[in-house]
Order: sequence, then structure tokens, then C-alpha cells
Amino acid sequence: MRCRICRDAGLVFALSLACGAPEVLPHEPVPDPEEQCEIDEPTFITGRPADWTSGGQAWPGLQVWPAVGRLYVTWSSPEGPVFTYTHLCGGAVARLNPPELGIDRLASTSDRDDLMVYGIDWDEDVLYLLDRADTPGVDPPKLVASIPHEADVHGFSRGLVLVSDGESGTTAEAAGVGARRAVVQVYDAAREEVVQVDDQVIKLDLLRDETEAHAIVLLRDDGRLSRYDLATGVGETLAEGVRTYQLSPGQRYLVWQEIADGGVESAHLREVESGAEVYLTDNEFAAWEVDLVSSQMVGDWLWTGDERFVGLRTPEGALVRVYDTATAEPVEVPEHTVARRGIAGDYYVRLGTMDAPSEALWTPATGDVLVWFEGKPDGFLMLRRADDVVEYTIQNMFTEEMQLWAVDRATGATTLKVARLGDAFRVLSDGRLMTWFARFYGPYGEPHQIAVIDPDTDTTTIVVDNVVNSAMAGEQTIYYVDADAPEDGVWAVPFPAKAG
Repeated sequence: MRCRICRDAGLVFALSLACGAPEVLPHEPVPDPEEQCEIDEPTFITGRPADWTSGGQAWPGLQVWPAVGRLYVTWSSPEGPVFTYTHLCGGAVARLNPPELGIDRLASTSDRDDLMVYGIDWDEDVLYLLDRADTPGVDPPKLVASIPHEADVHGFSRGLVLVSDGESGTTAEAAGVGARRAVVQVYDAAREEVVQVDDQVIKLDLLRDETEAHAIVLLRDDGRLSRYDLATGVGETLAEGVRTYQLSPGQRYLVWQEIADGGVESAHLREVESGAEVYLTDNEFAAWEVDLVSSQMVGDWLWTGDERFVGLRTPEGALVRVYDTATAEPVEVPEHTVARRGIAGDYYVRLGTMDAPSEALWTPATGDVLVWFEGKPDGFLMLRRADDVVEYTIQNMFTEEMQLWAVDRATGATTLKVARLGDAFRVLSDGRLMTWFARFYGPYGEPHQIAVIDPDTDTTTIVVDNVVNSAMAGEQTIYYVDADAPEDGVWAVPFPAKAG
């Protein structure tokens, strides 16, 4: 049955009764994820569980797993969260956490279309296996491991990475300067056991391929930089005597610095997968202060978005030397005051003075400098994209909405592309922009509109009008909670087609 969204409260209430609020049936099979459905009009998906009482708590949270055809809904209550799921097209509702278990949050592992859902009880510091997507219904909860209290949890296909507090220290992510240490463990789902990787980690990054994490880079407080393979559980040392390191945006390269005295540390450029390494330069902005309470003020490394160039940036924010990552050869750096970030093959830099600034893009490959904004803007300025045109937004400080402008790289001509954007947006695959407009009222938050804007015509389509929470299934369907409905429930609406 399809139910249309109406703004009239009486009709919404009647529709919610007609569609029904399915009871939570712990072992009722949810439709097969391969059983496809199409949301081609506004559709009521699920109401609140029959045994749920809000007690003035927040609106339900949403999470979509298109690969297994499931919509997960978290309902807050005075007794704790209630975790449920249903098919993306609605139907039977299954409760994941039995009332007798004190489950505080969910975690998951996924391998293509295989999803395993876990529940964490922080009072007991234990992990339960609650459900497998490849079996019908909800499995009886199974206690599988003890885990560190309130650890940060990161899922991957074979288990969970658990990062918890170790020895206290400063916020510096550098070895030998009194930094805070972390304990890193991995829960292996196949063996149902927790393996300790290290307990003296002061910095770490998850290495990811196109779909998920496959390894961890870890720096210990004694200066050992290592790589831990999540598939095999095997660790390898990359370098010793390492002060700190920084990964490139796409994780192809890293720069690491040797521990040294006197505020000058040699830096090395390493290709992560091959291990090929060259000396790059000295970082003379490395006067680390042991046990300093605040963040360390030292030089760091800034990459272009395409990872072709990396540069040494002073504590004040200016690039002093930039190198081609393919050859380790330096390039000439134009005069500037601040280098903000890398974007595509460019650096976003500020020129001029504090009283007469200019925002610019510098392309190290060609040496070209393009000034795309001069003077002080009326609101917050942010560079968005740099292809044949440079796109940027200006945010109005009073309305928190933005305008989108474009500068032609060849001619320097500036064009207003979108006169009204929300305070955030995402670019869809067809070039349109999805954005959110705040409504500024509501009992538990600020309801908002979800809109899709075509920047080629500056045409806005309001997809849903009064939303308090939402999630997306690709670029086909938006699932959301309607603030106008007299009782809590989840709806779905298709993306509008692009005109023409």
C-alpha cells in the first residue's frame, strides 16, 4: 500500500492509522533484500514500535544499508535505545536488542552484501552479535567478547577496530614529547576474540581501499612506525626513530620525520604500498616541547588534492618548500601569506595583506596563480571546486544560507550560479546540488526542508518540507522523519528527476 504525504495534520494522522504502526516482531522474517521494490511516490515506511514511549526523547535515528535492503531505525526512550530494522520498502519490523539487554549502541561489519550487526553494552563492556543479514529474522543475541570501556569502534569486513584510552598526556601526535597514548585492539569476527595490537599508540590511521579499511598505520611513543594488516593480523615495522607522520589525501604517500634535537628534523617521502622511500628535506619548524599542555606549534605537510605535490607549511600557515611527489624535485613557491588546503591539482592560498587580501589558486604543475576573490567578503568564504571553473560559496552570517559563485579560469569572469543554498550541500552525480533549509522551530531540534537545486538553471525543487532526520539510499530515495506527523514514523520519497 502506498501512502502520500500531506501537510494537513488530520490527513497525516488518518494515513498513519491506515498504513499502520507495525509491532516489533523479534523473529518475523524481513523480506529478502534481493526482492526489489521501487519508491516512486511519497510512501509511509514504518511507525514507532508498539512498546515504545518517547518520554520527551529525541526523534528516531536512521541508517540505510541498500546492499542488504534494510532500513535501521533507532528509537530513544527513558529505558534506553530501541534498535529496529525493516525492509527499505516497509513491512514487518524486527527489534534487534531484547529489552533485558542494556545495549547502548550498534556496530557492524560488512563484506559486500554480508552484514553482521553487533550491540555494545557499555555498563558491562561486552559485545553481542545481534543479527546476520544472510539469515531470516533476528538471531538470538550471542555474547562474543569483552571490549574496552567506551572505545572508539571502527567496522571493517572481518571485524572491529577498537581504540581506547591508555596513558594520559598532551594532544600532540608526536613521539617522545609526552603525548597521550591509546590502546589499539582488533575484534576478529571469525574467531570471536579480541587481539591487542599495541598499547603505546600516539597516532594512527586506517588505510582504506575503495570499499573499506584493510590495514592500520600506527606510531608508538618510542618512535616505531608500523603497519598492521587487518586481513592477516600480521604487523610490520616501516621505520624506527619516527617523530610523526602525515598521510596524503588518497593514502598513496606519507611523509615521516626523524626524531632529532635542536628543532630541525629530516623528512622522508614514502610510497605506502610499495615502500619506496626518498629523503625529502629538513623541517626546521620542529621545536617540540615535552609535556606542553596545548597543541604543538610546529610545521606540517600540505598536499594537493591529487597527491602530486607536497609542501612544508610553517606554524603560521605559509608554504616554504613544495615538492613533486613523483621526482622529489622542488618547485618555485609564489609569495603568499597563508596556504589553506589542497584542492585537485592546486593549493588554495591567500595573497596580499590583512587589510587588502586576495584569495587565489596556485597550480604547482604550471606555476599559474588565479585570483578568484579580492577583498574581504561579507560572510564566510569557502572554495568548493576547481575544474575549468572555480566554484566558491559565501555564507550569510545572519541567515546561515549561502550563495554559489563561479569564476571562469580562462577569462576571470564571475557568475552567480545559485542565489540561495542552505548552510551545507552535496553534489549529486548528475551535477545537481542537494541542500537543507532550516525551518527554526520544533520540540527536539530544528526541522528543515530538503531541496535539490540545478545550478545550470538555478532551479530549486523542495523534495520534503519539514524534516527532523533523514538518510539516503544512494541517489534514488530519501528516508526521513516528518516533524508535522502527530506520531513518530518514517517516510520515503524518491529523488526528483533532472529536467531535460
